[in-house]
Amino acid sequence: MLDDIQEFKRNTIIGLEKVQRWEQYVKLGATKENDLQNSFSKVILTIIVLEILKKEPPTINYDPYSILACAALHDFGEIGIGDTIYKNKTETTTKLEAESYILQINRFPKYMRDDLLNLYLLQYSSADQSGNTIIFELVERTGYIFYAIGEYKKSKENIFMLVQVLRNQLEYIKRLLIIMPGCRQIFNDKIMTRFDEILTQYDGQFVEN
Repeated sequence: MLDDIQEFKRNTIIGLEKVQRWEQYVKLGATKENDLQNSFSKVILTIIVLEILKKEPPTINYDPYSILACAALHDFGEIGIGDTIYKNKTETTTKLEAESYILQINRFPKYMRDDLLNLYLLQYSSADQSGNTIIFELVERTGYIFYAIGEYKKSKENIFMLVQVLRNQLEYIKRLLIIMPGCRQIFNDKIMTRFDEILTQYDGQFVEN
């Protein structure tokens, strides 16, 4: 198994580094980001969110290891396929990414493959979301907003990006904060009010194709 682990690590690190994200914004001057950078960023953000939830537990049940593992693994399915921005994801793209991921973990024993697949699949919403899926959803959507805020801070001309991302993410964040009020440490009332003001100010502008 030693060789299998080394090969898996090597292939995934190289593969993640090749997948470029946010291409429609990068073409307009936004900062480049690949899946390796995004995966590490998600792991760090997950650790912070889990620390907040440890201090202010939500009413949902969750397993910190599962959420952290999902954060580390969630982009692996894009290796060899490429990034699909959140608004363009479909059942077809999700299936293709899952198939790509399954091929990558195929070298491991069945018991491990099953667990690794379940951890990867936590990122997908379902009618009966588990606490793990809900918390990872907060992490992922927060990551989108953080990227857009960072680009806006870099240049006020990137307001279009922040507006577009907030339109796609803010209502989900509001719903998730009801479930996890402790995470208002990240999105406090002042910040949420400012986000609403931005969307009102630019209502009807920067409409995505």
